[in-house]
Amino acid sequence: MALTEELLIYRATYRLLNMLIRATQDFPRFYKYSLGTRMVDVCLDMSMLLYKANSSYEKVELIKEFLSKFSILQMLLRVCAEQKVIDTKKVAVFALEMEKIGKQATGWKQYNEKGLSTGRLVLLVKTKQITIIGRVRRTTTIRRTILDLPENMPDTEME
Repeated sequence: MALTEELLIYRATYRLLNMLIRATQDFPRFYKYSLGTRMVDVCLDMSMLLYKANSSYEKVELIKEFLSKFSILQMLLRVCAEQKVIDTKKVAVFALEMEKIGKQATGWKQYNEKGLSTGRLVLLVKTKQITIIGRVRRTTTIRRTILDLPENMPDTEME
């Protein structure tokens, strides 16, 4: 698992956040405290979700939540463009960065969904312990001892 700061999607989201902070400083007062604040908050939430997804084994739900926040940010940027709060050049720059983020997030989600659907879970129950042998992705095998069992437990294998 890579450090979150090294992920391309995290870097792109961080760049977007910095661009949003700079852009919202030039917003008229009404839009600065309504749309501007909301966009920065949504982008910060997106960054936190990337961190959580990167450090979690259950990534799919977090990435889905990230994509939902991403859609909200797209809508807010669209409103800013329609209200002419952001000029056309900045809208184009935001759109390019958003496209990168969207492609990476969708790809990450599809990769993790594929890994979950092809994964198998095998439980080997031995005399004193349960070992999980699971195929998370095609190449990764995980072995973990979960708990100790009583001495009189019979040896069985389940799939």
